Amino acid sequence: MINWQIKSKKRKLKRQALKALRQGDVKNGLKHA
Repeated sequence: MINWQIKSKKRKLKRQALKALRQGDVKNGLKHA
């Protein structure tokens, strides 16, 4: 793999993880509310 491909892949994974975390926070917030 080329260097920039690895970087873009990591960035994509990080974005997906952040999105999942945010969705989890929303769900937890609804539970606690």
